[in-house]
Amino acid sequence: MNKYEYFFKALWTNCSIKIISKKNDKKINSIINKSYKLITHFEKEFSRFDKKSTLSILNKEKQKEVSPDFLSLLNKSKEIFKLTNGFFNP
Repeated sequence: MNKYEYFFKALWTNCSIKIISKKNDKKINSIINKSYKLITHFEKEFSRFDKKSTLSILNKEKQKEVSPDFLSLLNKSKEIFKLTNGFFNP
């Protein structure tokens, strides 16, 4: 078995991607790279700490065209807010 690990900082925390595989394959690097790109894209869109993120701009300007993923996450957050009687407050 081969163990592949990649560590980086994102989302204001330490992140790691670990893959254990029987194969020594170029697909492993592709999976790690795609995962990293998804995480950094998520951070660029939803970080409240990054002044250039979609969320920060929306909060500041009170209007902005957002992605379908943004709307989906917002709707899911509202649903969970209702289900938890306000304990989960996005």
